[in-house]
Amino acid sequence: MNSTEICNTKTEVAKGLVLTDKDYIEGILTVCKDLEKNLTVALTEASHEKLYQTIFEMFTDVAELQRETYELWFKKGWFIVEAEPQDKITKKLNKLEQELTDLDDESYEEESSDEEYNEEEDSEEEYNEEEDSEEQSEIDSDLDEEN
Repeated sequence: MNSTEICNTKTEVAKGLVLTDKDYIEGILTVCKDLEKNLTVALTEASHEKLYQTIFEMFTDVAELQRETYELWFKKGWFIVEAEPQDKITKKLNKLEQELTDLDDESYEEESSDEEYNEEEDSEEEYNEEEDSEEQSEIDSDLDEEN
């Protein structure tokens, strides 16, 4: 076992074509994960509050079952987690915090550019209104001359 691995003593299961506890638990884990994904979609598309609450309760139950199943899988030693060195975790955290800061800055810049864009649109609308008014005056005077 590698020193960065976090795991329990592996529970041995029979090899071959026979289904084992490990196979069943893996199947349950896979089904739970798929159900969670599908219920998430259903939550976003729920048409009214009662339906949303019903689906949310189902989602919560499935998420708890998925977590319990994962814990059992880990306890039996069938799943290994690798520990990361603290400096790598810190580096990733710093990177994510910087990305978040950049997103905040971009959001502020977009708001500013939207305001500038709206001011330009207003100026164009005023200019177009003046042009329309002049054109209408010319049309009116032409009509007067014809009559």
